[in-house]
Amino acid sequence: MPLLYGRAPRSPTYRVVYVTFVFTAATASFAQQSFAQNAPPDAPSAPRPNDGTSQQAITLTMTWEGGDPDGDAVTYDVYLGTEADPPLVASGITAHSYQGALLEFATSYWWRVVARDQFGLETSGPVWSFATRENASPIPPFDPNPPNLSVAGPAVTLAWRSGDPDLQPVTYRLFFGTTNPPPTLAVDLTERTYPIDGLQPNTTYYWRVVASDGEFTSSSLIWRFYVLEVPVLISRFDATQAGDGIEVTWEFSSDEPVESATLYRRTMNETLPVPIATVAADVRSFRDETVAPGKTYHYELVVRTVGDDLYRSPIATVTVSAPTLVLRQNHPNPFNPRTTISYDLPLADASQWVRLSIRDVGGRAVRTLVNEVQPGGSHTVVWEGRDDRGETVSSGVYIYMLDVNGERRTRKLVLLK
Repeated sequence: MPLLYGRAPRSPTYRVVYVTFVFTAATASFAQQSFAQNAPPDAPSAPRPNDGTSQQAITLTMTWEGGDPDGDAVTYDVYLGTEADPPLVASGITAHSYQGALLEFATSYWWRVVARDQFGLETSGPVWSFATRENASPIPPFDPNPPNLSVAGPAVTLAWRSGDPDLQPVTYRLFFGTTNPPPTLAVDLTERTYPIDGLQPNTTYYWRVVASDGEFTSSSLIWRFYVLEVPVLISRFDATQAGDGIEVTWEFSSDEPVESATLYRRTMNETLPVPIATVAADVRSFRDETVAPGKTYHYELVVRTVGDDLYRSPIATVTVSAPTLVLRQNHPNPFNPRTTISYDLPLADASQWVRLSIRDVGGRAVRTLVNEVQPGGSHTVVWEGRDDRGETVSSGVYIYMLDVNGERRTRKLVLLK
């Protein structure tokens, strides 16, 4: 018997479609069973990419449609190659998709899929074809740090962004120096950062990056920055919204001992900035959680040296977007005997029914703090560790739950006596 797609077919299989009809006549009786032959799986169809298409990515995922008229479980074998009679590359696939290793650029491929049911019957789809596109050059490096034409300190970490449209691995060659064009400093870099220290003050430095995918290269522009001779140089100061707070980060270098850094904040309604945090000299970030939706905040960092000299950062401005629904962590936590719970309601809704409740870790109701219609915006409520009967609850972990218009937010709090 000839082979079918490289496999010997099994003998035809049958399934019972109705059973046992009993006929009785005088003293004789007999039973009859009927069988139907098992149908093979459907031929795989609807290929993606479409048959005969070109300009396909080398990271292509091939898909198809298939099934079985009897509802049997079906697995698939995939044949793929650069010949019209492609070899087997994968078998026993249960999904209707396949993605193997990277394909070759500018190459024609043929492929087909064989479906097999649980009884071993097979049906092959037709042979389809597609062609991959030519290799594209890497993305030219961009978004340099330090920014072009900026001022930096004696120690910097060069950084840039890049990549490859074909998702191939990329290496980088770094050019850096005091001349234009700059000489080669490092080759075959796989990270998009490179630290440099000991730079000379009052000096302009030039640098560029070349990305390579092994075949093509792409170069950045030539960037430059100036190293300024100052005792304290704040090289970076950023403020961005992170969840329901604002994350403020910075970097600075100093030739003098630093005593502390103080973060100032001002709103549109305040004439002068006010200090919100004083941190040690080695701290480089602070999270401001005392912000409200819809408000704009201006931040400034002041670094103080042991000689009592002050150095100020640029001002970073953030407008806090209105939340959809935010339940904040209670404070203090752990607490005894009372704690404050804050939450934000969507500003787009003029009013909404709000329920804020306390439950124990077993899900049993302990206290309902809010059960009413409230307007959008920020709200706070105090829990004094008592249940709905006014009795003091025991120490332990509790869950507070905010329900608004079908949405729910939960957090944990700890009562510690």
